[in-house]
Amino acid sequence: MQLKDFLEFYHNIFIPIYSDTVAYLADKPVQIIIEIENAFAHLIVYLDDDTDQKTEEDNLKKAYNHIARAALDSYKILWVKMSEDIDELVRDKTKRKFVTNIPERELMENFIIFKEKAKEARRIEIKNVGRDNIIKTINAYKEAIGAGWNILRNIDQDKLASYKKFTIKKMIREQWIGFVIGVVASLVASLILRYMQ
Repeated sequence: MQLKDFLEFYHNIFIPIYSDTVAYLADKPVQIIIEIENAFAHLIVYLDDDTDQKTEEDNLKKAYNHIARAALDSYKILWVKMSEDIDELVRDKTKRKFVTNIPERELMENFIIFKEKAKEARRIEIKNVGRDNIIKTINAYKEAIGAGWNILRNIDQDKLASYKKFTIKKMIREQWIGFVIGVVASLVASLILRYMQ
């Protein structure tokens, strides 16, 4: 491994998925920060002028492995959060009809593709455990994330805001009606008890 290979992976694979994950979660997952910190520690050893060539090579490879693990974790963490959001959308028939800009049939087809791509990524990940082939796994999760974006980019944020507003008003109205019925029922019960005495 050469430093240019590490930097190419860092800039072209790790940074894009890490950025997407942090932006989508609005948070920096701790396990990814730990991998970055570990990679940094190995890079310091690699860059130290007192380090012999063999140790340099070993530490650059270890730094790469930590960044590769961070990239894979970023894909998996993003997929889990996307899956939660997409599952919530798909479960609510009314919501999925009114907040997306694609036909419901197309939404459901994309949902199936999203889940199938994730299953395939997991199969590839398990098949490659212990092998020096993390790129295949990363690429498989990248496809699954791409399928997720195909669903999420078709959610109309204005329609979603209106839908949320409508459901909040509906809930308040239902709660208010229940409260009024409860008060009226209490008054009627009090009057009946008063006349029975």
